Formats: sequence, C-alpha cells, structure tokens
Amino acid sequence: MSNPLREILAGFRKVEAHIFALIGAVFFVQLVDAAFFMLFNYYLRDLNYSDSEIAKITAYRYMAIMVLAFPLGVYIKGRRLRPFFLVSAIALPLSTLWVIYSVEHKIDWGIMLGMILYGTFRLCLQVTAMPFILLNAQQETQSEAISLYFQTFSLSVFTSGLINFLLVGIAPDFFSEKRMLQLITILAFVGFFFVLRIRISEKVTEKVAFSNVFKAYDWHLIINALLPTLLLAVGAGFTIPFINLFFQSVHGVDSRTFSLLGSMSFVLVAIMLFFIPYIQRHYGYRTAIVTFQGLAVLALFVMASTEWYKDYRFALPLAITAYLLRQPLMNVAGPSTSELSLNYVGERNQEILSALQAAIWSGSWFFSSIIFGWLRGLQMSYVNIFMITVGLYIVATFWYLRLIKMHEKI
Repeated sequence: MSNPLREILAGFRKVEAHIFALIGAVFFVQLVDAAFFMLFNYYLRDLNYSDSEIAKITAYRYMAIMVLAFPLGVYIKGRRLRPFFLVSAIALPLSTLWVIYSVEHKIDWGIMLGMILYGTFRLCLQVTAMPFILLNAQQETQSEAISLYFQTFSLSVFTSGLINFLLVGIAPDFFSEKRMLQLITILAFVGFFFVLRIRISEKVTEKVAFSNVFKAYDWHLIINALLPTLLLAVGAGFTIPFINLFFQSVHGVDSRTFSLLGSMSFVLVAIMLFFIPYIQRHYGYRTAIVTFQGLAVLALFVMASTEWYKDYRFALPLAITAYLLRQPLMNVAGPSTSELSLNYVGERNQEILSALQAAIWSGSWFFSSIIFGWLRGLQMSYVNIFMITVGLYIVATFWYLRLIKMHEKI
C-alpha cells in the first residue's frame, strides 16, 4: 500500500463517531433528494406536466429555503443542533410522500404546500450540518469530516440509481417512477435512527439577537465569500435540476438509463472526494478548487454542445462522457470551497454564512427554475440555456482564485 493511501485512510479513521452518525443520517435523508434528482421530472413528464410546469413545481421547494434560511441561521446560533436533525429525518420523508400523492391527483395547493414543507425540512439539515461538523470535529479531522459530508449526496445518488436500475430491470411494469420514489422515500426514514446515535455534549457558540444581527457579524468578509457562491448557484439552477430533461429531450435517454448514468457519475464523485483532503493538504486550494472547477466547466461546455450536432452517432457517447467527467470534477471542489469560505470568515460568522449559502443556493435555484421555465416556454434550446451556466461558472472560478489569494494573506 502506498504512503499517500495510508495517509488518506489514517485521516478518515480519526473521524469521531458522532460525525459518522451524522453522516449516516444525512445519507438516508438525502436519498430523497437523489431520487427526486433522477426520477421526479420523469414522473411529472409521465403525468403530462410541461417543462414550464415542472420548473414551477421545482421552484416551490427552493422558495421555502430562500425565505427561511437567513432567520434560521440566526436562530440556530448558540443552540443545540441535534433537534433540527431529528425534525428533518422524520418530517422530510412525510412531506415527500404527500408531494408524490399531490402531483398524481393534480392537487395544486397540495403540490405547493408539499414542496414548501419539503424545502423547509431539508433546510433543517442543510443549514445545521456544516456548523455542527466545524464545532464538534477536531481540527485535525475537519477536512476529512467535510469530505465525508459532501460524499453523502454522491453515495445517495449511487444507491438510489442502482436500486432503480435493478428493480426496474426485474419488474418494469410494477416499479414505475412513482413506486420507486415512494420506496426510496420510505427508506429515508432510517436516517432517524442514525440521529439517535449522535450522543455528544454539543459545543455551541454565543447567541445573537435578531436586533443585533447587523453588528454581530463581519459582513464585508461574509459578502466577499458569498459572491462566488451566488454565481455558481445561479448557473447551477439553470442546469442541475434539468439535466435529465436535456438527456431525454435531446438524446432520448429514459429514466432507467439516466439512473444508471447518475449512479456511475456519483461513484466517480465519491472516489474523487475521498482523495480531496490529501490533494488539498499537499497541493493547496488552487488545485483543489481552481483546477478542478476549470476542467468541470470545460466538460459542461462539451456536454451542452452535443445538442448542436445531436444527429451524429458520436453525440450521445460524447454527452455521456462529458457528463460523467463533469460531475466528479465540479463536486470534488465543493468541500474545499466550503472549508475555504468558512475559515476565511472566521468562527463567529460560520453559522450565518452556512445559512446564507443555503439561502443563495435555493433562492438562485428558485429564480433560475422560473427563468428556465420561461426560456423553455419561448423554445430556447437547452444548449443556449446551459451556456449561461458556463459563463457564470468561469467568473466564479476566477473569484475563488481571488478569494484564495486573500485568504493566504490572513
């Protein structure tokens, strides 16, 4: 066994038991996100929802997170975070089952309510997990703990995709998109039992009153750290929720095949994330963030461009290859960008930064989803929409380079 691999494994072995319990809980809760990512749009298409209607439904979820993230970020400061994990692990799967029922029966108010609740209970975990890790993981295991946290979505996509691919292959008439969404959502309840295994006297920071929120934080640092997040989030909102629609509409890829592609891509993500603490320690943020994000932008450009020559036989294999490369390259930078941003703003700003990042991601995806639906309603091609993302990603990558230089001077 090589020395680098020994070093990598030794680092992960030091991660504390309560962090592993949190990772297990996040994994099962994120099975719902993974199933929605791969299957929900196909389910809506089967029910004859248009692209514009799908975008509107998607937007409800992000609207809730956008509105609630900031007040929740202020509220959690100085409080124990485990209760928020418990609420998310129970309430998120319940709200998801309601969404599945509502879209089938075309209950408009039920769809809106269900998606808002889905976003709200997802937020209970999304805003609290990173601050919990930073406060309750040792400094020497922080990079590994953050890497494990980011691996959960990759592993949940792999698991959901593999389950869907295998069961649909066995009984395609029975295991419809609806039944697969229901099955995976029920499996997500296992996350509750992992939350119960988080047994630790939590470290908490000092509380901040809402009336004192503008004086209690270093807003110049926070805003500087948030700008590249905003650019990435707006760009991602045009692309990530709708990649399966791109593959279906442009290349005729069905839900079972896309599930397999999703599983394959996120296996690569998980493998790459396993090495990122080592890469970051030995080669720095410039390689871990700038190099990988730059290559990911190139892969996205290639994938989107295949719509221009979709009738050629090589277009689909090239699109698949670019997609499989883009996913790990873009996601592998995630732990490093989060760690860079949180360390740059300092301990007293970390909870509010985490909340604002969640608000920005969801708010941007909310508006991007609406704009995506409007653009598709105008018959704008997927490639032209995705090229907007390419441009925003390029600017964000250069901003992270600027942020790295500023952090190095601290």
